[in-house]
Amino acid sequence: MHPRLGERVRIDIPDELDPDFRWHGEHGLVISLNEDELGPIYAVGLEDHHIVIDARPRDIRPPLSPQGFGDHPSNV
Repeated sequence: MHPRLGERVRIDIPDELDPDFRWHGEHGLVISLNEDELGPIYAVGLEDHHIVIDARPRDIRPPLSPQGFGDHPSNV
């Protein structure tokens, strides 16, 4: 997946040995795009944790639902 800035995504890191596995299944918004020698890196602001993580295209998928920031069930 190669999302655009502002697009809502889901983090998909199913490998329990990966240090970023704790973010598996979380949703967030792509807030910037960078690139290094290995390719694109997306900065994703996670909705429920109020932090930003870096994710490769292999680590992101479309969201499970269209809701976004402010629409989360915990905020209604």
